[in-house]
Amino acid sequence: MTALPAYRLVAFDLDGTLLNFQKEIRPDARAELLRLHALGVSIVLASGRHPHGVARVARDLGVDGVVTHLLCFNGGRILDCATGESLVNHTMSAAVARRAAAAARAAGLAVISYTDDAVVAEQPDNEYVCLEAAVNGLPLRGVQRLDPLFDGSTNKLLAVGPAKTVDAAEQQLPVQLADICTVSRSSSVFLEIMPRGIDKALSLSLLLDRLGLSPAQMVAFGDGMNDKSMIEFAGVGVAMGNASEEVRRAADLITHDCNSNGISSALRALWPRALYAGKN
Repeated sequence: MTALPAYRLVAFDLDGTLLNFQKEIRPDARAELLRLHALGVSIVLASGRHPHGVARVARDLGVDGVVTHLLCFNGGRILDCATGESLVNHTMSAAVARRAAAAARAAGLAVISYTDDAVVAEQPDNEYVCLEAAVNGLPLRGVQRLDPLFDGSTNKLLAVGPAKTVDAAEQQLPVQLADICTVSRSSSVFLEIMPRGIDKALSLSLLLDRLGLSPAQMVAFGDGMNDKSMIEFAGVGVAMGNASEEVRRAADLITHDCNSNGISSALRALWPRALYAGKN
């Protein structure tokens, strides 16, 4: 009898990881996800995106029904794909959101918040704000001020701007907001601002508890600083070849970049076809 796979859950960051630089999934990577699904492995898409944006990726990749969970808002929320149930939901108070937004504005960044069906921003014409709306496939709603909208239901704020401005803010904001927020960089132009202590690793730990699994049974793939926590937390943390040096140092395994066979080659190594040939 063929044994169950040693690794029972795999979490993938999207941009620069499961998706290549053209925002596409390679056919070989899709084939490996289908194989893992047949083995009974839980597949999690773990992104900073809005739930609508993460769900859209699953549909566009042709793996809707294969993905079991959506980790959205950089760990702010986890959804069960089968039931639509929100399994994890971390929010920040109105006071925390107001203070974080003020700090981001002072650092020269535009601030983005979200409703269930829209991206909301004070600078709707800002190119980086427009990029976030497009990535999520959501309408963009401009408001004079975000602060009146903060009601304790905010999962995250996104601070956006030119790379050099984000460089400086990445040094300032984690220190300024250390008592109330976790701040991490998800791209050259995006800073994720979360409730304190909330990141991809923390939310995945709660999901593992629900599923009766341990971190040793989990694999995580990523390339950005906001992926570092889950790469360190997982039994096997995999950094893409295009990952930053700090993320690469945190990983157990470094694979090829997202534009080549980085995903499929690592999945074949971790779930060998020969070992599980009888189960797919």
